[in-house]
Amino acid sequence: MEYPLIEAIDDQYCTVTFLYHEGQSPVENIVLHGTGIGFEYMKNRMEKIADTNIWYKTYRLPNDIEFIYWMSISDRLDDDSVYRHNNFTLDTLNPKTFFMKDDPEKPVGKDFVSSYVRMPKNPNKEWTQKNHKVPEGDLEKVLFKSERLNNERRLWIYTPIGMKRDNCQVKKLLILNDGNTYVNWLSATKVLDHLIHAKKIEPVIVVFVSSTATRVDELTFNDEYNAFLTTELLPYIQTRHPADRTKNDTLLGGFSLGGLASAYACLKHPDVFGKCISQSGSFFWKDSTYKQDEWLLDQYEKHPPLAVEFYITYGILENTPIAKPTLIESNERMISILKAKNYKVTSEVFRSGHDYLNWGETFASAMIALIASDR
Repeated sequence: MEYPLIEAIDDQYCTVTFLYHEGQSPVENIVLHGTGIGFEYMKNRMEKIADTNIWYKTYRLPNDIEFIYWMSISDRLDDDSVYRHNNFTLDTLNPKTFFMKDDPEKPVGKDFVSSYVRMPKNPNKEWTQKNHKVPEGDLEKVLFKSERLNNERRLWIYTPIGMKRDNCQVKKLLILNDGNTYVNWLSATKVLDHLIHAKKIEPVIVVFVSSTATRVDELTFNDEYNAFLTTELLPYIQTRHPADRTKNDTLLGGFSLGGLASAYACLKHPDVFGKCISQSGSFFWKDSTYKQDEWLLDQYEKHPPLAVEFYITYGILENTPIAKPTLIESNERMISILKAKNYKVTSEVFRSGHDYLNWGETFASAMIALIASDR
């Protein structure tokens, strides 16, 4: 028997029952926590069956989602999310786990591991789970010193198969925020290799820009970070890989805050970046001056239309993180604003949450939408 227990209700929903077998040590309570079931600890408390050592909790969930989750044993039942995070344990009855290895060069001290549920009708992943070998592009790692930001970070520069590491004159160029995550966790180079080999997209140079300890500051309406991109990074890439690129050849993207930062840079520099990828963009974010929710959305609503094309995706479960308005609401509003102003927008809703499970796959969708070989 597989755990958690999944039983069909109808053609759209299933019940999902989580179980825990209490051992010799007494357990005061158990709280479930995850992208499919939410983060409100009082609503996610398991119940103990009388006169047994078995705890349980049943949910009614869509039959096509996937999500990660943890258990917190003998939880303090307070708002201390740091404590709860440190108290997480895996579901010992569920052998399925989602694992991402700690960055060996910039370790945070532990691997990312969670329990994992994939519902019966969750769609197969087309690009991140391909196993057959295809010719691989080159991935070069460099350390880049920014005078504007007064820091140093890693860059990974991807060039397609058959191209030179230097003087690769491919016109299409993509810059991705949080590049370390795309390289290490989201199978981005594998996706690129397969897309290019299948002739689904044009050859493209991709610069994966790693995040730093000041990630939140850099990716939230930071004009100095924009200056780093436009006056330092782009000239460096143009020197390394000269080509007659236009703004429509130059893409900028990222997930979460990286998506927010990309949309902000496109607003401020539409003459430089002609295409924007936002995966689960944090469009609910307040600005630091006026503390205004969805500040960037208001700027797009006020601003005359720009010649920027967008790919925007978010997850069906992204109404659960602690934010109001939710990420779903903010992304839907952003899409509505852009379409009302006649921007070219491709949008997609994936069947998961803010949890790395689908950003690699929707990265493939973004590339096909924006630089398909038959456009």
